[in-house]
Amino acid sequence: MASGVVFEGEAQQSVELPSVQGRMQVLQDHAPLLAALDKGVVKVDSQEFPINDGIARVENNEVTVLC
Repeated sequence: MASGVVFEGEAQQSVELPSVQGRMQVLQDHAPLLAALDKGVVKVDSQEFPINDGIARVENNEVTVLC
């Protein structure tokens, strides 16, 4: 069950996501992406957000993580 937005915005360096197909990294100018997330940690620059599952959307250098 979704609980809300964990992160929304631009990262200065990178965003690391625990996708259901393995960890992935999103850098500036990444292609548009919609990914299912697994239990793990979302890392945005030096911040960490633990999640159980969710969805990540990347578009126009904006990242939104819903859990």
